[in-house]
Amino acid sequence: MHGALLLVGKVKEHIATIEDRVFPFPKRVFGDLKPINIGAERLQQLKIDECTFRKKTRRRTNDATAGGLRLAVRAEFPPVNLWAGPDGALVTVEVPGVSPEEIEITVHQDTVTLRGKREPEILEDAVEHRRERMHGAFQRSIVLPFRVDADGVSARFDRGVVTLELPRPAADKPRQVKVARA
Repeated sequence: MHGALLLVGKVKEHIATIEDRVFPFPKRVFGDLKPINIGAERLQQLKIDECTFRKKTRRRTNDATAGGLRLAVRAEFPPVNLWAGPDGALVTVEVPGVSPEEIEITVHQDTVTLRGKREPEILEDAVEHRRERMHGAFQRSIVLPFRVDADGVSARFDRGVVTLELPRPAADKPRQVKVARA
């Protein structure tokens, strides 16, 4: 009997050594982890809380569906790409379905604002099952890491993409200074 207890003790030591090698992080951070003993009433309360959470989550998910179809989460519109360099910035803005006349661009110091409106697509004699493309008025402001020379700004529209060239004022451009010998 004594030999069996000794063997069990050695196995437990071996397992503890393996746990220390395989899972060192929890012991270093949290110390010795001990099982939590919670009462039956608390365990039942946790199960009830989990059921309530699932019901509320399911209800929210159902609210975000239309006719059994899940709706896509809207991203910011219009999507923007921005590149900045020592001479200025280049911004591209995707505005499919919007004519250039419906786009308003304003520049003030270091902020560029783009406003516009996209009309909804309406098809007669058709039932709409899904609408993921945003329609209506939109506005997007971009703050640049430098001021913009408003007089030098140019904008082009090509196949639903607006390209803005935003130059830096000459006074704000980085200058290279030559070092003279003394």
